Amino acid sequence: DFDEDTVAFVDPGREVARYMNGFDVFCLPSKGEGASIVVGEAMATGLPVIANDVGSLSDTVIDGETGFLNKTTSAEELASDATLRKTMGVRNQDFAKNVLSVEACAERHVLAYELALGKAHSILEY
Repeated sequence: DFDEDTVAFVDPGREVARYMNGFDVFCLPSKGEGASIVVGEAMATGLPVIANDVGSLSDTVIDGETGFLNKTTSAEELASDATLRKTMGVRNQDFAKNVLSVEACAERHVLAYELALGKAHSILEY
């Protein structure tokens, strides 16, 4: 049985989006973080993100645009503003598709090889 005083730890596996679609905001309170897969998953489902400014999170979460980094009042601001949550969520879906997707990462890897081999001269050619 499940009541409001119970916390359930689940392994969502391939159902991450189904679970995240029930959220309004994604919070990552890590004290240390590398390249966060879960932040990319949250962004892809259209969630705004609140995270500490650690590791490479500032490369993913654009403070004030796609979420908030390390601000003590950010959670309250985001929780109370549905329009802001929606705006950040839409930006995050676009960012996840254009920057974090397998296709976007593969394109950047191909470009890196082409630059290394002298087949491309600028990142702007791609």
